[in-house]
Amino acid sequence: MKRLKRNDLVSILVPLLIIYNVSYLYVYSSNTKLVEGEFLDNKISEDSYIKNDKKEALHIREELQDNYVPIFNKLIRGELISSHEVTSSKDGINLGMVIINLNPSFNVRDIKQSFAKRTINTLNTMFDRAGPSPIHLIIVTNKESSKWTGFFLASYLGKRLTLGALQERGFRFRKVNSLPSIKISLVDCDEISTKHPTFVSDMKNNINSALKASDKYRANFYYIAPLYHLAFTKLKHLLFIDASDLEFASNIEELWAERNRTDKGEVLMSMGLDLAPHYHNYIMGLYGDDYEGPLGKPGKFQGLNTGVVIYNFDKMRQNNIYNDYLNTENAYNVLLRYHIPLNLAEQDFFTCINFEHPELFDILPCQYNTQVSLQYFTEKHEKDFKDFHYCDKKENIKIFHHNGCGPVPENCGNKRLKSFEEDRSLLSLHMDVEVFWRFMANMVLDASQDKRKKIYHKLIV
Repeated sequence: MKRLKRNDLVSILVPLLIIYNVSYLYVYSSNTKLVEGEFLDNKISEDSYIKNDKKEALHIREELQDNYVPIFNKLIRGELISSHEVTSSKDGINLGMVIINLNPSFNVRDIKQSFAKRTINTLNTMFDRAGPSPIHLIIVTNKESSKWTGFFLASYLGKRLTLGALQERGFRFRKVNSLPSIKISLVDCDEISTKHPTFVSDMKNNINSALKASDKYRANFYYIAPLYHLAFTKLKHLLFIDASDLEFASNIEELWAERNRTDKGEVLMSMGLDLAPHYHNYIMGLYGDDYEGPLGKPGKFQGLNTGVVIYNFDKMRQNNIYNDYLNTENAYNVLLRYHIPLNLAEQDFFTCINFEHPELFDILPCQYNTQVSLQYFTEKHEKDFKDFHYCDKKENIKIFHHNGCGPVPENCGNKRLKSFEEDRSLLSLHMDVEVFWRFMANMVLDASQDKRKKIYHKLIV
């Protein structure tokens, strides 16, 4: 197998490093010939550096300059498009997420904050297992955050492409040779809210007064999801996920294939259950501990979770029952009827509608949204917590949802119960193997010679 010579390697690395250091992308802006909204077609295998000759090296360089750089330029400028302009690819995945910087004094180039790091983890685990199907990333943001969001995505994809081309696949786990074709659309959340001007304010009238003024769930964009069908008029299906707390353990194509569930009967959307007695507590507070009805009990009516949602917009636009709930009186009263103040934005709204019209909702298998929080694993719920929370064996989980707190009750400020010690099926402990061995190496190097021997002995035993 022929390896690249030094000059050939340089001809590839230079544009790659330019992409990685995206602040220099404007060097190539005059060469852009791409049509707005075109897919970023990844024709370069991330393992291709091993086998390319000089001719192939020149091809890669041309591909980078003519395809990747102009699209990254557009991202950095934070160009927003109307939600009505967002279209679907015939064989692609429509994947939505909200990426907005809530820090009022953020720096456009500051992408090292906690939210950005957690979003990178979501994207990494997804792309590590993604198949060849094109992915249309539909990013809901706002005018204030658009440049930051664009810079963040350009930086992430540039680094991903660079390291993928330089590192062999075995260096860091990834099941695929290259990124799929990617299209990115930045959409203004404020424009979406205009599709039903009073809805957001109606919803926010029900916000839990206990929420702090700085709580993220007081932001307007958390209340626009029920209006997506009015905004994305050229889409039939949209898969929408939390940006910063998911961990993919499967190919996203498997999840996208589940959109067929929304084509059955009167179903408008598919989402998983909220794997906690959160809504149970509200229902018991409303009806009393003697209540024997199904609402709030383990099963279809224990509450919904919007960490992963598949929408069928065509059916939502046509459904009068659902659209009536968007009107001022109904939007307010449906929450009031169950004494549920808004803590979790649209999740609370959808849960209440599901109590009254379960035919509109399909329950997505819990393996696609396995929440790991132990917030409600207290003495009060020691006997029934597992009924609400447990999904499946770890090896069968397709998406972990790292919401709330854990992985042990103490992390949630709760007492460690005897049942937790006896049944570790509730423990969801994930380890970054690379970070672990770096920590171990540093611990050994920093230790004295006698202490090293003890460490070695413990590792061996």
